[in-house]
Amino acid sequence: MFLNKKGDEKYLSPWNILIWIILIGTIVIALGMFNSAKTDIRSEEARILAHRVIDCIIQDGKTLAPLTENFDLLEKCNLNKKIIEESGAFYIGITLTDLNTNEIIEQYSVGDKDLKFQCALKKDEEQFASCYTEKVVITDSTDRNLLLEIKTASNHVGGDSL
Repeated sequence: MFLNKKGDEKYLSPWNILIWIILIGTIVIALGMFNSAKTDIRSEEARILAHRVIDCIIQDGKTLAPLTENFDLLEKCNLNKKIIEESGAFYIGITLTDLNTNEIIEQYSVGDKDLKFQCALKKDEEQFASCYTEKVVITDSTDRNLLLEIKTASNHVGGDSL
């Protein structure tokens, strides 16, 4: 039944071409899906931004750099002014509260203030900014216990250029 039967290239060639077309098509479709997807990194950006701010304004784990009117957070923390202020994609808010009297001592904010309100309204809406709040208890030079609250927001979706 199978005597003197050969699998010549003329019979196998169409199958090889079909397999190569399927393989190449699968790779092209997978790469296209991967590269067209936007990456939502807003929550991580907000968290990292808050930690960078905390690291730069708390010195020696105890004292706080003064948040006066002349204080330039972006310069002190080595943050890009163009990206934070002009892109409209980031917000940083700092509130310093005395824990004994619950009195707000100082407030400072930079960036798009609209993102602060988006944080208050957020109900898992994708178009709203992703927000992060970090609270740290510190002691000032007069040994008062203070609550430092950092609120950051990011509305930058990966894949877009700033």
